[in-house]
Parts: sequence; C-alpha cells; structure tokens
Amino acid sequence: MIPPFSLKARPPWGVVAAVALVLSLALLLRLVNLDGWPRPLADEGVYGYTGYYYFQGQLGLPYRYPSFNSPLLLWLDGLMTTFFGRSFFVLRLPGAILGSFTCVLLYLVGRHLYGHWVGLLGAVFLALAS
Repeated sequence: MIPPFSLKARPPWGVVAAVALVLSLALLLRLVNLDGWPRPLADEGVYGYTGYYYFQGQLGLPYRYPSFNSPLLLWLDGLMTTFFGRSFFVLRLPGAILGSFTCVLLYLVGRHLYGHWVGLLGAVFLALAS
C-alpha cells in the first residue's frame, strides 16, 4: 500500500540541490535558441493569434479553425503576446517554462512512489528529452 503523499518528509540537501540542477538543465535546454529554429507542423502562430483575441475579449475564433487545445494555453499565449509582443519566442516561452517545471513534478511523483533516486532519475531523463 502506498502511503499518503506528504511534503513534510524532507529529502536530503544533496537531492534538493540535484533537483535544482536538473531544473536548471531543463530550462537551459528548452530556452536556448527558442525562436531560432522552425518546428515542422507547429501551430504556435494560430494559438497565439487566437489567444491574443481571447485575451482582448473576443471569444470567437477570428476564422474557421478546429481548436482542440486547452483554454489555459490560449489564455497564456494571449497574456504573453499582450504584454510582450508577438514573436515565436514569446509564444514558446510558457510551454518551455511549464515543461521544465514538469521535471520537478515528475521527481515528486517518483519520490512518492519509489524513492528519491528513482524520482531524480526520471526527472533527469525528462530534462534531457527536450
């Protein structure tokens, strides 16, 4: 039986430092040249355009497009393009940051299920799979 999840059980300081290092590595790998290379079949422009209009209060799509993505992504893209302008870097930044913090989440789940080192190993693999 799996014990209930608790953040009160503190991991050793070495593990905390290793998780911080993994998070830094994940951020570095995801943020380097974020707007410099095109992604094939990427719809960031469509999501950013739609999110921009959602954030401006226009709740319909400005054109016919089957949008099956989450409203949070549209809202984040709209928020980012409203405050920081329209560019691929701005549109890709929320996904890169959230993807990096997913490594910490994977560490927490792995730590809860199997222990500190398995959680850390899973977080390292996810950080390198950018």
